[in-house]
Amino acid sequence: MAGIKPQKEPLIFPTGGDFQWVYHYTEPDGTTPKDFPIGSELYYLIGGETDFVKYPFVIEADAAHIKIESEVADLIPDKRGYRLIFKEDTTPTTETVILFGAVERVEPRDYRS
Repeated sequence: MAGIKPQKEPLIFPTGGDFQWVYHYTEPDGTTPKDFPIGSELYYLIGGETDFVKYPFVIEADAAHIKIESEVADLIPDKRGYRLIFKEDTTPTTETVILFGAVERVEPRDYRS
């Protein structure tokens, strides 16, 4: 993930459901799986200018998983800023912004009609 240009995109949060996502770490070719570096972290910072909340991923080999329960996810307001940060355990520590933008709240469609 080093050397990645941050991308701006919305972070979609459907109302009433858990937020779940998986990122995979790869070789520079973008396809060959590679374990995350030892001691690295991946996390979302969601919030305003001074009140960001950290939502960490669980890293297992080449996959980083996150699950934010609906009871917590539903409290995150629309248009709230976010950053996805990859932190490497280097000296000094390297923190790279991968994605940034705003939360976009969406209502699931009612398919019964």
